[in-house]
Amino acid sequence: MKILFDLTGLYDHITGVERYAMEIAKAFCESYPEHQYILVFKNQIHKDFIKICGMENVKPVVIKGNGRLITGQIKLPICLYKQRADAYLFLAFPEPLLFFHKNIYTAIHDMAPWEKGNTLKHLSKYY
Repeated sequence: MKILFDLTGLYDHITGVERYAMEIAKAFCESYPEHQYILVFKNQIHKDFIKICGMENVKPVVIKGNGRLITGQIKLPICLYKQRADAYLFLAFPEPLLFFHKNIYTAIHDMAPWEKGNTLKHLSKYY
């Protein structure tokens, strides 16, 4: 199986959400070598993945970009369509709005949009 991890959020800053995505991606690559992995980074391979990206079953892909919005909503979907993975994992942020595929997996870290939706800005609630 070919599994793609969106790790573009690691470039901007590391919070608990990005740390979660990072540790899950590393654990998969190291624990299940029978699968192929595509790791998508923004601007450079994250320093914690240099060794992992040297593994035979891991393919790093680097997207160049400055802004989170343009990179995540335009450049990332173009990249994803080119990769043709069997599963797409978005463990730090939801998948791009312009990416449609049947095997998308997104982690939900916070129930605020459902529990406290009235406290969010309109655009944040929609996203």
